[in-house]
Formats: sequence, C-alpha cells, structure tokens
Amino acid sequence: MGLRGWAGVATAGYTPQMAAAARKLFRHLVDRPDHEIDLARAALALAADEYPGLEANRYVDRLDELAHAVRESAPSREPLELLGALIDQLSRVERFHGNRTDYSDPRNSFLSDVLDRRTGIPLSLSLVYVLVGQRAGLSMAGIAFPGHFLARCNLDEGFVVLDAFDGGRQLSIDDCQRLLRSVQQEAEFDREMLEPASHRAILFRMLANLKSAFMRNGEGAKAVRALDTMLVLTPSHPNLLRDRGLLLYDLERFDDARRDLERYQELAPARAAQDAAAQTMLAVSRRRRLLLN
Repeated sequence: MGLRGWAGVATAGYTPQMAAAARKLFRHLVDRPDHEIDLARAALALAADEYPGLEANRYVDRLDELAHAVRESAPSREPLELLGALIDQLSRVERFHGNRTDYSDPRNSFLSDVLDRRTGIPLSLSLVYVLVGQRAGLSMAGIAFPGHFLARCNLDEGFVVLDAFDGGRQLSIDDCQRLLRSVQQEAEFDREMLEPASHRAILFRMLANLKSAFMRNGEGAKAVRALDTMLVLTPSHPNLLRDRGLLLYDLERFDDARRDLERYQELAPARAAQDAAAQTMLAVSRRRRLLLN
C-alpha cells in the first residue's frame, strides 16, 4: 500500500492487529534520515492508532488547502508578507486557538482532531503553523521550548518566534524569557532553546503528551500504546521501559511487565537498584512466573 494512498474505512472496535498496523506504518515513516521524515503523515499515523481507518489524505489535503489560502491572501511572495498571511489565516480566518478549558484532552494532541476542531495545545498548534507555512513557501520549524512548544519562521536576516497557542503572537527575546520563567521559575534562558527541533523530537514530545493525557484519564492501555510507539523512536530508553513495565503490571500483563523491567535493570542497573516500585513489581512478576511453571 503506497503512502500517498494511505486511507481506510472506519472500523468498529479496536484490535491488537490495528495497533500493530498503525505502529508498522509509523515505523516505516520514521525509518529514514530525520530531514526526510514526512512530519504530517507521521503525526497522522499517531492519530491512526486512536482512530483505525483514519483517512490521512483528507488531512494532508486540508493542510494544502490552508497553504493555498495563505498564498492567495498574501500581497506578495515575500517571506514577511507570507508570514503575516499565515498568522491571519490560521488565527483570524480559521480561528485556530489554544484549548485553555480542557488542556489535557488527548484530542489536543492528534493532528486530525486539531485540524477538525481548530483547537489544541502549543505543540499541535505549532505543528499546524509549521506544516501550513512550509507548504506556503516559508522556512518553518518547531521549537521544543521548555514547557511550551513554539514555532519559528527563518528569514534571511534572522528568525521570528511564534506562539501558536496564543494566536500566532510574535515573541521577542524578552517574551521568551518571561515565558520560560512562567513554566520553569529556576531555569536560565539560553538562545539555544530557540533552535529548531528535529522531526523525531517533535513526534516524541507529541507521544509524551499523549501518554500523560491518557495517564491523567486513567487509560492505562492507551498509555502503553503511546509508550510502544515512543520505543519505536528510542528502543533502549530505560525510563520508557520502566514506565511501560509498571503500567503493564497494573494491567496484569505480568510476563510483559517482567521483560520490560528486566531490560530496564540491564540498561540502568544503579538506578533500577534504587527504584523500589520497579523492584517490587519485578519480584512479584518473577514469582508468579515460577509458580505458573
């Protein structure tokens, strides 16, 4: 099945095979140099894990339509004119806005939902600005700013920082410093915080947001699926293996939990030795295995 033709029919129910198919697609999309990753389709593959049969082409077309509207409304193709048209189109015409009333709703992190509902969190809204801006002819990138994802538009004379959560507001360095203090009071601002984020870093942070949202909602099985996909990006990440192991234990998938916690112990022995929760659950999982054998 070609990627341009990836689309499906909505399916009732959810099966492990559907999850495996979504993860296989995601793995295919990210198994290449970072700059070659199709960020839109990779983000939509994450949504397909939640919505089997999601029609990715419809959302790619939507991004193209938004970019066409930006180009048509810009007085010229000069970057600053295009940037002004991008902000106007997304914030005023389309009314994309930050979801301040239900920030932890998982739908805020699915690109398909964000495009449909026109609301999201800083990362997902920044992603819309980046993807639409790139299609309109701008040099756009995401910024993995601490606690509040941002977007940037690169210009010949420098770059402009945008807060997509706040209607595409352009931020000065002083604004960025104030923003940092509002989310991490003790952090010291460094201009390197405004460097472009890699595609993998953006996808990883999207998944981390999803995992946190599912955990807050008590949806452990979905949090496990988010961790499964995070481990596609970083297969030997000890913290992820620990978190998944503890969740699997809570879901009574004891053999799977034991494997993750043993791997965590191998990768970070000193840390694991001091980890009371992991040690307790690993011991119980091993004891259950012995009793069943």
